[in-house]
Amino acid sequence: MIALILLLIGVASSSREIQHGKCEAIGMPLCRDLPYYNSTIFPNLLNHATQDEASESIRPYGPIVKLKCSSDFQLFLCSLYTPLCTILSHPIPPCKGLCLSAKLGCEDLMKEFDLPWHREFSCDHLPNEQKKDSSVNNGSGEFICPAQLKIPTEREYVLRLGDVQRVKNCGAPCRKMFFNEKEIAFANNWIGLWSVLCLLSTSFTLLTFAVDPGRFPYPERPIIYLSICYFMISLTYIIGYASDDSIACNKAFDNDPSINVRAERTIKQGSLDDDWRCTLLAIDIIFFTIASGLWWVILTISWFLSAGLKWGVEAIDIKSHWFHSIAWIPPSFLTVAILVTKRIDGDVLSGVVLLDSGTLGAFDILY
Repeated sequence: MIALILLLIGVASSSREIQHGKCEAIGMPLCRDLPYYNSTIFPNLLNHATQDEASESIRPYGPIVKLKCSSDFQLFLCSLYTPLCTILSHPIPPCKGLCLSAKLGCEDLMKEFDLPWHREFSCDHLPNEQKKDSSVNNGSGEFICPAQLKIPTEREYVLRLGDVQRVKNCGAPCRKMFFNEKEIAFANNWIGLWSVLCLLSTSFTLLTFAVDPGRFPYPERPIIYLSICYFMISLTYIIGYASDDSIACNKAFDNDPSINVRAERTIKQGSLDDDWRCTLLAIDIIFFTIASGLWWVILTISWFLSAGLKWGVEAIDIKSHWFHSIAWIPPSFLTVAILVTKRIDGDVLSGVVLLDSGTLGAFDILY
């Protein structure tokens, strides 16, 4: 149930507030299918107030893009008309290298369409790739991590941009990018409330069992182990609620002294040694989530043996050692494998650490 709540909240409103306005999904036909990013901010770098206004202005360049005079021309245009939405207080301009590459390939063709290289497209005022806020491209279609989000190399962080790019030594911002403060507060309180209710209900079940264990023979006995699993899961979410985002997010790393920018807090990835709380919560929630799913299966099997095949309590109880082997051993190995491969990420909505959902693999299917 907690996982379902996380899923519902995770797809909350696509309108995300940051200091200079709201992130909004790119709707302009020329830019909405870019593989590099899918949210933008207005006013843009050309002072268009809305996407409708920007769409009218960029429309004449559609044929130029289709002719593919430069592999960088479309991204250059979109970085001006629909700039990448970030945690920064202003839209990020394209890099000079991207501009020069687009101009070299398309300026002559544009003249044939009576489209001059406008002053707004000038490359002279754009930052080099090494500048602190340059970000969109290095002339080869690759995202460059802003200095505010750079992570020390030894951390081995990777920022995933859709299914296309993997940016090494770059972290996802903890705040202001994916959800606004109101959305985070609502999700945190909502998850905290249901976690407390889950903790109380499972505690009641476990206390009842402790007073009279004989009330829970097979096929009902797996309910007790389910209660143990959900007790531990709810306890983990309560700890995450109480800690706000101190477990899910890093403190700001120290930047290169030569770059005069303030580093931003980033979401934790694959932490094993720098924060024992992160590792402990990851072990708890991954192990007991997998085990709870297996105990659900065992509960249904027990009911089938009892009601369908008319097995007695003693006959099912004899098989209980197999049930425990199936329910506890695989989650142990999977949890260790997930931690060793550092497949965990912080979650700002709940304050805990969850299985990394950036890629699909065998762990995701088993989990």
